[in-house]
Amino acid sequence: MNKKRMITVATVLIVATAALFASGATETDKLWFHADKVADNSVVFLPGTRTIELQTFDAAGNVLETSAATVSQTPVNYGRYLENRITGDASVLDILNRFFDGGVLTPFEDNLYDMDYDAVGTEVVNGRTCTVYEVELAFDSALLTYDPNYRASGEVLGWDFDEDDFDGGITATIWVDQETNALVKLVNKWKIDDVMSKGKLNITQTVDYEISTIEGAVVTLPSTITTTGKLTQRESGSGYYTTTDFSISESQSDFFYNEKFARGEIVD
Repeated sequence: MNKKRMITVATVLIVATAALFASGATETDKLWFHADKVADNSVVFLPGTRTIELQTFDAAGNVLETSAATVSQTPVNYGRYLENRITGDASVLDILNRFFDGGVLTPFEDNLYDMDYDAVGTEVVNGRTCTVYEVELAFDSALLTYDPNYRASGEVLGWDFDEDDFDGGITATIWVDQETNALVKLVNKWKIDDVMSKGKLNITQTVDYEISTIEGAVVTLPSTITTTGKLTQRESGSGYYTTTDFSISESQSDFFYNEKFARGEIVD
């Protein structure tokens, strides 16, 4: 197990690097460390175009409705804020915005409440030999949405404060390329409270990445994102629940550099 309470860590990078390689860290620990740096290089590249399709289903799995939208995203106010222009059916974002703002939340985020990873094997994905990691996470619900004026909500998802441990509601599997140290594939599985209602959200999000080199630095950017899930909301003042089974497919392109983007408080 490789557990680290993120909110208590304020170690200077050079010290952390020296400690890692002097401590007899395993090859999978070293790969994780380098993958973290690639993720840091990559997070400041944001999609200028998001193409999204939403399908909803009945209890038998039959398609009830299909809708689509394109989101064009540009930086404003010197990159501190992001402006979205939506063409098509904007209602596709009603579900998506509950857990996803266009930037994939990975186990390499600097502002997680806690994170624990284990290397579980090796697989070839898209022609690349990858180390596979299983991960448990916990994070403040405010991290789900980018806000340059970030304030923690105090609602920590994925954590059981009675047991002082993960509650099993937020897990991930990641595939890291052994040659470039870049993330190749990510599968997030979340069972969490819906942040916008008295309800529950259960999703599986699969992200495929494309690896490239920009100004000498390796970056890995999402190409396709597929999310399947169920949203269950309790209707206020009644004993009724509304359940929506859905699938959302998204492709991202036209990435632009925004050095001011950070999810949560900036960690040096």
